[in-house]
Amino acid sequence: MAATKGNRFWELRGKHGRDRIIEDHVKLFEDATEYFNWCDENPIYITEIVNSKMGIQLVEKPMRRPYQKDALALSVGLSEWRLIKDLKKVSEDFSQTVTRIERIIYTQKFEGASVGQFNPNIIARDLQLTENVDHTSKGNELKQVFVIGGKEIEI
Repeated sequence: MAATKGNRFWELRGKHGRDRIIEDHVKLFEDATEYFNWCDENPIYITEIVNSKMGIQLVEKPMRRPYQKDALALSVGLSEWRLIKDLKKVSEDFSQTVTRIERIIYTQKFEGASVGQFNPNIIARDLQLTENVDHTSKGNELKQVFVIGGKEIEI
């Protein structure tokens, strides 16, 4: 049976909508730190074939686990990173906290790729780092243009 037209039952509700999963920017950063620590304490193991004096052996080698935005979202009880990113609109405190978390993830991936711990090609795509070179001079001087984070930088 449908509600009657013109009813105002909605005004009787104590609150509208559900509670936020993330209420406080401090708690968000604590949860993110917990996720980062978990990543550091639980490396991904790969199996390498090593030729030694004892013959060929399989060796388990720990590899650093890259921080992932969607994995962080899952660890705090959300389905995707976009829901955390949307918290930037809530307050300046949330904006600063989310930006700080983004910078931590970016830096960890960039540094890991720089020293060969992560696949540089995969990380470059993930961080949206691209290199475009203009090889068509059309009679003019050749220019080298890099696109980093959507901004063109001419060298």
